[in-house]
Amino acid sequence: MQNFSHQSKQQVRQQIRQQIGNLSKEYFFHSGQEICKTLCSLSCYKNAHTIFSYVSTDTEPCTFFLLKQALKDNKRLAVPKTYKNGRMEAVVIHSLSELSMGQFGILEPQKGEYLSPYEIDFSLIPCISMSIKGQRLGHGGGYYDRFLAQLTTSFAAACCGQLLTEALPVEVHDQPVPLILTEKSLLFCTH
Repeated sequence: MQNFSHQSKQQVRQQIRQQIGNLSKEYFFHSGQEICKTLCSLSCYKNAHTIFSYVSTDTEPCTFFLLKQALKDNKRLAVPKTYKNGRMEAVVIHSLSELSMGQFGILEPQKGEYLSPYEIDFSLIPCISMSIKGQRLGHGGGYYDRFLAQLTTSFAAACCGQLLTEALPVEVHDQPVPLILTEKSLLFCTH
């Protein structure tokens, strides 16, 4: 397991993206399936009325299993809608057909009910890598760090096991992640 703590985030992102490029779409699909199974068995999911989840791309653990399950379980499901000014909002959806391609090539709702972060009971967030200490490396826009700073409830990051590291570079605005879900494990992090 690699320790990236003494490198810049830009350098680490470049290295991790190379690793991601070597992984198959099937791996991300399978990882998402296993993460969904684990998450749906946890009390943080079972007891949540309102779930917020990222909508995955081909290079992230697939969240479509979770999105479909949350709708099937009659959860109020919200997904991200991003804006060019760096803002991200949680928007309620009732069907995956409400999603269309957004500004970053990610499926997102074009309209719907906006939720305050205080209305969310549980959130699943993306990363390109996580450290076993709960340090999250995102894509670099800061959307999720700003969003997480407003959350008052539990959240977890979905991370492919092959992209876990020992340590990552951390900046003052980075939000630590208390729970990491991979296709093979569940990691509780203390900060």
